[in-house]
Amino acid sequence: MLLVALAFPSPGRAQTAPPYQSEINSAADHLAQDIQHLPRPRKGGPPPKILVADVLNFRGQPNVLGQQLADALSDALQTRLNPSAMLPRKQFQQFLLSAGIAPSDLQTTGVLPWQAAQSGATQLVTGRLTRNDEAINLNLTLTTVPDGTQASTSTTTLTLPPEIAQLAREPVAWSTDPNSALSCPSAAETKGSTPPKCTRCQPPSFTEAARKAHWQGNLLMKLAIDEEGQVTSAITLAGAPYGVDEGAIATLRQWQFQPATKDGQPIRICVPVEVNLRYY
Repeated sequence: MLLVALAFPSPGRAQTAPPYQSEINSAADHLAQDIQHLPRPRKGGPPPKILVADVLNFRGQPNVLGQQLADALSDALQTRLNPSAMLPRKQFQQFLLSAGIAPSDLQTTGVLPWQAAQSGATQLVTGRLTRNDEAINLNLTLTTVPDGTQASTSTTTLTLPPEIAQLAREPVAWSTDPNSALSCPSAAETKGSTPPKCTRCQPPSFTEAARKAHWQGNLLMKLAIDEEGQVTSAITLAGAPYGVDEGAIATLRQWQFQPATKDGQPIRICVPVEVNLRYY
């Protein structure tokens, strides 16, 4: 007879805290104080909603360690603030996935704050890792979205074992959403390709509301272009008020391109497009 001994963890046993937890707790203490001193929303305005974005590595890229640090910081803030004041990070990621946003899109100036505001956030915590005499620092910035008004900054030195620190070099991998508003080929599929060239690109029109408000500015869109140079779908990366986004998407879907090519063959590709709207 074979006897097998089974060992089950105690139901009350807590998970081991990561080695940087005490430093994250200290950073959360400072951030919570800064958040509590923010001006109160005007009567009838949206209640505060804080989002902690992925921490970027030394090269300004999303990474596995940055995700873990942001998760820990968001959890620590939730215990220091009203839990309803935090925008769940998983909810934000799902919002991005369904919209067709990739991690690389968030590195473009203006995209993260705009997407954060679209998902319901009123304040955004961003972070970046830096090195200083062999020490690794976590630099945090608290801003109001979408206008980007800076509320506070702070720096915390992290104690990271080598096996944890190396996770800052590992890129993040998001799962794909089959129902995404924009489906794009992988970076490997388009690496070394020649970008598409616009052959018929009529600029979007101003909406009547935008004209009355004398609004002018830039839109950052993302287009999916097929092997025939047709725009199959379009999304807004960083948009504009007064319904300008909706009109721009309708116009850009009519654009015509000379398709992108790889090894001499036309390929499907997704590209960002900046649209400048000005009065002349």
